[in-house]
Amino acid sequence: MTEKKGTLDSPDYSEMYETGSYHGIVRELKGFSLFNTLLQIFNQSPASSTAGIISKYFMEHFYELDNLNIYDVARECFTSRSGIRRFVQSVGFDNFSSVKEDVWEWYLRKKYFTDYVDHDDFRNYLTAELSEMFSNINQQIDDETLDQLAARLRASEQPLLLASDYSAMAVREFQQSMLVLNKLVTDSDGDLSVLNALTPHDVIIVISASGNFAQSIEKTIRPGTKGHKVIVTLNPSFEASEVFDSCICLSHSEYHRVRTAYSEYGIRYFFDLLYNRYFVRYGKNDV
Repeated sequence: MTEKKGTLDSPDYSEMYETGSYHGIVRELKGFSLFNTLLQIFNQSPASSTAGIISKYFMEHFYELDNLNIYDVARECFTSRSGIRRFVQSVGFDNFSSVKEDVWEWYLRKKYFTDYVDHDDFRNYLTAELSEMFSNINQQIDDETLDQLAARLRASEQPLLLASDYSAMAVREFQQSMLVLNKLVTDSDGDLSVLNALTPHDVIIVISASGNFAQSIEKTIRPGTKGHKVIVTLNPSFEASEVFDSCICLSHSEYHRVRTAYSEYGIRYFFDLLYNRYFVRYGKNDV
């Protein structure tokens, strides 16, 4: 696979990467990321199916989306132009041209992942970063804060977790761990209709390390939405948010939208701490 050179240094892509103001980023949750949506379709579709073939082709040519034409894609995927149009509409785009505009996501993702490991002594670098992260989070979040959230989870009949794909695994494991303590926590998985059934006693926990995901759903979880709204983030700007009732910020350092030990391990550590407090207060005597 031969990539175009110089695109990562383009001022437009650099600005999008740093500010997070990406074209098209505020979509329905289903289309929050073309990158993730294609991976999901590819993983869940038979290899010989039309969806499997088209998703594979788009992923293998993501770096050059802006140069693709629908005739070549249809021919390479053994389908018609209308078949390609139906596929792109199924993943949240109006037409093939709008998909081509999402080429920026390839360069965003590449920079995000490769910058993280681009250190001469990565093993020692990561060890030091993790040590600092654990220490800082322990200072930032005391047991009282965790106990308050644990109490809200306990009192809520329909506790709801909303998270981007980056945090999905940590959310799913927390959901499983709560279930063995007889507490069912809902993971919306993109279906926000559950918001309509919430009561003022319920709690909504939004996990958004960078803040991009939270910004994309702020209009959906407007101030009038029932339930206590909590955001867990690395972005201190949400401490002044009018949308969320409370903010648990894992770090007060100046935040940049890059992959760090915090964004990779901080959310998981937060859930471990929260689960421990819930277990101590409500689950220990039942085991």
